[in-house]
Amino acid sequence: MVSGRGLHTGRRCQVSLLPAEAGHGVVFRRLHKGDCIAEIPASWQLNYRQPLCTALKAPDGQIIRTTEHLLAA
Repeated sequence: MVSGRGLHTGRRCQVSLLPAEAGHGVVFRRLHKGDCIAEIPASWQLNYRQPLCTALKAPDGQIIRTTEHLLAA
């Protein structure tokens, strides 16, 4: 787990990378107080235009921003 400040928001955040089964693909999970509030697969179909970052938007409206940094690594 890595923690720090959000690049654009300055808010505290944490990132954990966990392995998945082979062929599963990358899935971002947004947690709030330990509860999963969004699970968004890294799919071009969920791309959401935002200035200065790449964002993914779930059908329920939850957004995960600045995904390009993790995906590029």
